[in-house]
Amino acid sequence: MVMAFCVLVGRDLPSPRVWKNRVCLRMRYSVDVPSWDALRLDLERRVVDLGGGGDLVWMREDQDAHGRLYPPCTRDGTLRLFGKAEEDVRVTLYRDPAYWCPYCERVQMQLEVKRVPYRIRMINMRCYGKKPDYYTRMVPSGLLPAVEVDGRLFTESVDIMFLLEDQFTEHSLADFPDFAQKARTFMKLERECFSWWCTFVFRPPDRRARVAWEDVLSRWDAAVQSAGGPYLFGNRVSVIDIMAVPFF
Repeated sequence: MVMAFCVLVGRDLPSPRVWKNRVCLRMRYSVDVPSWDALRLDLERRVVDLGGGGDLVWMREDQDAHGRLYPPCTRDGTLRLFGKAEEDVRVTLYRDPAYWCPYCERVQMQLEVKRVPYRIRMINMRCYGKKPDYYTRMVPSGLLPAVEVDGRLFTESVDIMFLLEDQFTEHSLADFPDFAQKARTFMKLERECFSWWCTFVFRPPDRRARVAWEDVLSRWDAAVQSAGGPYLFGNRVSVIDIMAVPFF
């Protein structure tokens, strides 16, 4: 099977000129591709449990307090209730509909694991065209993600994630011994992983980048093993684990 695809990445720079970076990848490989029915059956057999308990199961169809069903967390799902009433929703997440943005991904994953009811508003990335005027009035930079909590707007994914931990303490992802001290170390490691991942994936082939990225992954694995795994703080997922997921 031969697969060729081109990814067009466009970004408006703060100058009169607009630079367009085109990254064209061509892959050639042979693979047996399962049918959609086979994938659907396989998914139905899997229960994804991120918290070590049955109360933290995600990617399932949602039902509100009135028995109405909403779609699971997919591109078309715009409301997640986790059994709560719609009037209980305090959070609105603004994210990209293509599901490319890793920063949006980790915020949404945190909401799912914590089972915080939320609405989703889709805002396109710049490479898909001009952003809606109402969004750039709210967020002049146009960056994603953004979150409204009780009518107040917040940006920057790390700030958002710690805010959500403070505002929604049920299913806490930060109540671990020595969390603050260890979190600083793990967040530094996560940023290092992201940096080398970007260098390895998006820049010209460089063996040093691959070696450096693999070294960071080895150190991450060592941290998980020292905690008894499968997560950085042991047998429960933490907010730091979720921050790193999109880059692994």
